[in-house]
Amino acid sequence: PIYWGASNVESYFNPNRFIHIKDIDDENMMNCIQKIHRLFENDDYFRSMTKQSIFKDNVDGEDFVENQIKCIVDEIRSILRV
Repeated sequence: PIYWGASNVESYFNPNRFIHIKDIDDENMMNCIQKIHRLFENDDYFRSMTKQSIFKDNVDGEDFVENQIKCIVDEIRSILRV
């Protein structure tokens, strides 16, 4: 996948698993285009990228979701002072 959005995405997801458009500048765009081209041209590179863990540090998907829900609940509690 190609991602363009929140700059902290690599804090949660494995940056080796996707192409991250960090900034719309010439250098970053050229790096992204080169990676896309390499994916189309090199099956081994494509397979190695898609076999990577989606989440950072090989975190299990269920653990990731559970942790995110806990963080959201904790944040709501702190706002409401519960």
